[in-house]
Amino acid sequence: VRVFMADGRELDYHKLFVTDATGRELLASIHAEGTRSARIRVASQDAVYPILIDPTFSDADWTVIAAPAATIGDMKAMAVDRNNSRIFFAGVFSAINGVSAEEIAVWNGSTFAAIPGGPANINALAYDHGANRLYVGGLFVNPGAFVASWSQADGWRPLGSGVGSTVNDIVVDEQRGRVYVTGLFQTAGGSGAQFIDMYENGAWSQVGGGLSSFGQSLALDPATGHLYASGGFDFAEGRTVNFVARWD
Repeated sequence: VRVFMADGRELDYHKLFVTDATGRELLASIHAEGTRSARIRVASQDAVYPILIDPTFSDADWTVIAAPAATIGDMKAMAVDRNNSRIFFAGVFSAINGVSAEEIAVWNGSTFAAIPGGPANINALAYDHGANRLYVGGLFVNPGAFVASWSQADGWRPLGSGVGSTVNDIVVDEQRGRVYVTGLFQTAGGSGAQFIDMYENGAWSQVGGGLSSFGQSLALDPATGHLYASGGFDFAEGRTVNFVARWD
């Protein structure tokens, strides 16, 4: 049902969900009354009050793809696979839109599906379109030490021996075949790494002199290969940078 607001907004109401105080779901329907209002009708016979009436509504320009009641906690990360028109979601949930999925799932444009065997406590997702591979980072030690990859061809794989502590963000440089990670770690692949490192050709290597403290987020300019980092650091490779820096 679409309602036209006085301020010009258009709201879509749908996915109505009604329960009584015992949690019993009640039959309900929503109907337009003209163009400016909607009426909700509830079959409340024998219901235990109070009744919870929970419609999903959004601006007409937005499309809801997951009912709010489907998740337990936050969504933490997303990544788009434009080759196959998919979106990967990670967060604190055990089901999404009625589909059992432990903390990571994929949306194909119409339905959700689980990705079995994935890690918990995911903070970051990034997709490599050239390799058709998803990279995952967070606070986990299986299937890789704080960072791993997944593809339909070979499932979950570690990135070498991983890194030494939590990964906060990942970016992929597809043109140069590199994966950058940042976080709380000071080792990668068994060697020293100052809160940021690069995975290339199956091996880990340092990104310059690294950061003086944890990295929180990364961004990459694919045209130049410039890497941008922000976080809790004052210095990068010995230079004063005050929480944000660029590397090439």
